[in-house]
Amino acid sequence: MPIGPKDSLEEFIVKRYAQKQMNQPRLAESVVDPDKMMLSMNNYAVAGKCMAVIGRKISSLSYALNAANADYSKRKDLAHVLSVALIVAIYVFAV
Repeated sequence: MPIGPKDSLEEFIVKRYAQKQMNQPRLAESVVDPDKMMLSMNNYAVAGKCMAVIGRKISSLSYALNAANADYSKRKDLAHVLSVALIVAIYVFAV
């Protein structure tokens, strides 16, 4: 099966379409610089990653403080609770 116009009418239409396509002006270049766009996307991704890491650290710190607080209610030892919280905070934020 041949590809292309089958008769003179289709040939005329194809030539006319090709001529119209060539006479069309190209669209202007994008206003946004692609490098700046990629940099912005990278910065957004890094910020999201940092927020996720900080959220996990805060969550683990909260769990540790709740555990220390449960221990505190039994022992009534504020110094112990604060020392455990400090150790947990140092461990969580140092990792």
